[in-house]
Amino acid sequence: MKWKPDDENSIDFRLNLVFPPGHTHLNHHTITTQTPLTSLPPGTIFQLSVWAGNHNHDQYLPWGDLYLPPADWAKMQSATNGAQVALEGAIVECRWDKSVGTEGRWRFMRFRTDKENANYVDVAKNVRESITDGVSKEELLGWAVGIKTGWRARNPKSQVKT
Repeated sequence: MKWKPDDENSIDFRLNLVFPPGHTHLNHHTITTQTPLTSLPPGTIFQLSVWAGNHNHDQYLPWGDLYLPPADWAKMQSATNGAQVALEGAIVECRWDKSVGTEGRWRFMRFRTDKENANYVDVAKNVRESITDGVSKEELLGWAVGIKTGWRARNPKSQVKT
């Protein structure tokens, strides 16, 4: 069994900037972690996508948007240790924060400079299901005795005798 707390259940996404209409003069590739958030046009969307390609075809599917309040922007900037990282096409690890908005939102955790692609769409679906059907630490601990008892009943020869 594999279990993670809610705040560690994450997906690695590809980040893309979507500017509002009328801002075609902006170059997506010049926006970095050193760009002041206030210099981006209001309504800029930080789009998150998952990988659906293969070795011969690089295809990404939009999955959602990154919620990026000023405190998270500062976290994103500090995650690079002062280095300038281009946001367009960056791979970012995000967690689902159920406490934001009415249904929750994706929040930045860290850059994944070790990865060339975002998570594959099937992996993202599995993580989303895990988030939706999540089990709290308290629930898991409450079930632990029953799980252990059930396992011992099914595997009596596996028990070590002392």
